Amino acid sequence: MNPLTLSPYNSASSLNKDSNPSDTETPNTTNTIVSTVSESLLDILNDFGSLPEFISRCIFQEIVQVVSALHSQNSYHGNLTIETIFLNPNNKIVLADSILQEQEFTYGALADMFCLGEILFAMVAGFLPFASEDEVNSLSPPDIDWEAFWLSNEKRIEKMQNKGAFFNPDFRDIVTCLLSMKFEPESLAMQINEHPWMKGAGIGLKSIRELLIEARKKMKKYIN
Repeated sequence: MNPLTLSPYNSASSLNKDSNPSDTETPNTTNTIVSTVSESLLDILNDFGSLPEFISRCIFQEIVQVVSALHSQNSYHGNLTIETIFLNPNNKIVLADSILQEQEFTYGALADMFCLGEILFAMVAGFLPFASEDEVNSLSPPDIDWEAFWLSNEKRIEKMQNKGAFFNPDFRDIVTCLLSMKFEPESLAMQINEHPWMKGAGIGLKSIRELLIEARKKMKKYIN
């Protein structure tokens, strides 16, 4: 039996559907509170469908820093999804709803890495890379035909947006490395930040929030 449990695919049924992941308060991994004025990645993606790469890059960099800090304490999250990652009112990334530490740290950290790949993919593509929890749990990442994986997802993008090649080579590589868990958990943040796709990160979450607010205003004006 494979001791590595991969992604709890809670977000698979929620992306691009109406959702309110926090009606009152949601505890995060440090037992502080995510207030109702925080917004999850699911909220953001429901509004925008997908995010430009420069915004995805900056948000992802902050997520990785928080997850790596958790790993530095020999702990893991175990339930990373677009529903459990929040941008709080102080423009900080907060992780909610971690699970009990039932796996060995190495396996839990690798599962977090896999989930980071799903999350990054979803931010850029606007949909999750696998269809269901059953599909994820049946995966053996070393045996995945990555060429077929990317071809399939390019076709999904083309069908939805009438676009040709969408995923650039560096994006494909970093997502593939995460989903196949090729990075070392002990130096995850360093390896990710040194990846070519991450070049240019640094706009800051405050600026990201301002861009999202402005974009929502324009959307509302257009709709009205």
